[in-house]
Amino acid sequence: MSDDNPRAGMGDWQVTHNVIDKTGTLVHRISIPDVCRGIVDQQQTRVCVAQQGGYQVIDTYHPVGRFWTFQLIESGIYVGLSAAVLAVAVWWVVRRLA
Repeated sequence: MSDDNPRAGMGDWQVTHNVIDKTGTLVHRISIPDVCRGIVDQQQTRVCVAQQGGYQVIDTYHPVGRFWTFQLIESGIYVGLSAAVLAVAVWWVVRRLA
């Protein structure tokens, strides 16, 4: 299994990092097959585990190009909520004074 991510260093926002086995089941802990236990080199051990266990890394990410889109959406939500709170406050004050 390799930790090489083709999107590494590009500034993407990684949302999830999961490992699945060859049946597609999410695994929380990778068990090293007996065949791979004697290998000393870490990279060779990863390759052996990938071949024997069939593990795959599934990364979910948002590309860096969506950054400003997310910022605008988030800003819109906060401006909308602020306007709603301000409207309720004005309504409340006007109602109390009347």
